[in-house]
This record gives sequence, structure tokens and C-alpha cells, in this order.
Amino acid sequence: MKCSILSAFFFCCASSFAQQKSIPLSTSLTNSKLFEKAFNNDTIQLLDFKSGGNTGGLFVLYQKSDTLNFKNAFYSNHPDRENYILQGLAYYEKKPGAWRLKFANDYALFCASCNNMHGYDMNVHKDTVQLSITWGPNSFSSTETYWFNWRPALKRWQLSRTKANGSDDAGEERRIYQEFNSNSNVFLDNYVAETLLSEQPSGTTAGALSLYYKPGNYKGLLDSLYRVPQSSFPMLPFVFSTTDATYFNNEPITGKQVQSANDVGYFLEQANSLAVAEIILKQVIEAFPKREVAYYNLGDVYLKQGNKALAAVNYNIYINLMTERKLQSKIPKKVQDFVNANRGLLSN
Repeated sequence: MKCSILSAFFFCCASSFAQQKSIPLSTSLTNSKLFEKAFNNDTIQLLDFKSGGNTGGLFVLYQKSDTLNFKNAFYSNHPDRENYILQGLAYYEKKPGAWRLKFANDYALFCASCNNMHGYDMNVHKDTVQLSITWGPNSFSSTETYWFNWRPALKRWQLSRTKANGSDDAGEERRIYQEFNSNSNVFLDNYVAETLLSEQPSGTTAGALSLYYKPGNYKGLLDSLYRVPQSSFPMLPFVFSTTDATYFNNEPITGKQVQSANDVGYFLEQANSLAVAEIILKQVIEAFPKREVAYYNLGDVYLKQGNKALAAVNYNIYINLMTERKLQSKIPKKVQDFVNANRGLLSN
């Protein structure tokens, strides 16, 4: 359930003064209880905070009440109290003697009750702030992740990437990834989390890729991958990651699936999504240890990764299996030449 316009109006107008303007520099950043004591007041409460990054500032996630304060009985016993709590992000600059408030974005997270919002995470690394929000009922959940990069010329964090992972009650997984160019007018201090993925200005997207599939359906996944344009191959790890590959199938690959599963691994290797291809091909080999072509494809993965030893090992297994079946004539010369030239690696 989204907050009403009236509720948002009260938040914006009545609680804008509630944000702490400064926090003593002496406040411990290693003791969350002490920091909470310095930060909290009647209308704003600490959720999380992170220091670090190239700017040396302090990022704070908070929750904010409306015209009432958190001491009011409304917030302890009213069933709709979460409809009147916003969750936002503030940034404090390090100044002599204090952390000084640079900005406070009351809409950086979903409100406490919006769309069954039930999880969030914040990471700060060098010049990037990453925020993830998980929302929705168990039968239709979604995790949205946003990356904001520091732009020194603008002195602001500009939206650079977004990703949405979700599933529906029919079991279909959806992965949507977007990259943004310098025309984007979306920044850490002004974006609205509830509309960020659905209301992007035209002309700001530098690239986008979507992938839809049902876990365990290798043929369906392969069909989806075939629709990915070659120009979008570098984005594949963002819509089908190593985690997605690891948990794609909870059961061993069957004889009916093995051809499509192997083809998925081959496609990903050809698209240079090597870490993901490695996982799929290992799953094929685990279920079908005599499947020659899987070792060939896995050898190609390791060769592209620069691991000659593992490439030689897998190529050699491929050659031996092909020889067992008297299919030596079908072994590519380049594979035989590579193994002959690297036999010293096999003994290691």
C-alpha cells in the first residue's frame, strides 16, 4: 500500500525541521547505541549508518514520523501507524567539530508500509553508494538495487545503474538491468524510491537488458538468452549472475535437460559471461560425467580466464572420452595441439 498524497504532504511540510543539522564529531561510529542516542529525537530515529567512501562523509538511513512525534500513543498502538512513517537517507559532511548535514532525502526508501516493504541494505565503496530495497508479498517479491556515483564537478551522487530482481506467483523470475548516461537528472538527494524504476526520463538510458525465465527450465532460459542482442552481452552477468546459476535448478540435471543445459553453458562462454558459464558446465558434468562436449566447453572457459592448467585438464578429459568412443577424428586439432604443448601442466 502506497502512502497517500496527503500523508506525503504532511511529511514534507511538517517534519522537514526534524532532521538533525549536526552531530558531534566525537560521537562514536563504532558504537551504534551511542550514535543512535546522538542522532534520535522525537520525530526521527536511526535505522543504519555507514562511513567511508572517497568523500569521507557519513551516510545515515532513518525513519521519520509525520505531524505527531514517536512518543505519541498513535505510534505504539494504532494498526495503521506504519502508513505515517517515511524512511530516508541523509548525508553528513565532516567539518571541524561536527558532522554537518548536507542533504536529507525523505523518499530514499519506501515508506514503512509501502508495497509490503520488508528489507533494505546500504553499502558505500569508494565513490559509489549502493542501495537495495526488498518489497512485495512472498508470492511476488522484488529486490531493487540502485547505484549512485560521486560526480566531483557536480558535487552530487548521480544515478548510474539500476537492477530489479523479482518473481511472480507462477514461478517466473524476472531480471531487469539499466545503465544511465550523464544526462540523468536523478541524484541521491532527490530520487523517489517508489517510482525510480518506472519513471525514468527519456534519453537517459545508456543500456538496458531484461531476462525472464522459470528456474529449472533450461530450454526456456536458452530461448531467452538467444533473444539477447550481442551488443548487450557485457550486461549478461547482471541479469543472470553466478548466484542465479547456482540456484537455477534444485534437482540434478536430467537426460531430457542435458542438451539445453550444456547449450546454456556454451552460450554464456561465447558471450564471455565466464564465471556463470563455469557453474552451469560443472553442473552438467556433475550429472553426466561422460559428456565430452561439456569438458570441451569448460576448457574454453578456463582458457579465456587465463587458467591454462585447468584448460589442459578439461581438454585432456575431453580427448580421452572421445577416444573411448573412437571419435578421435572429430577432435579439433587446436585442442589436441594445446594439450600436447601443455602436458607438463597435467602432472601438476
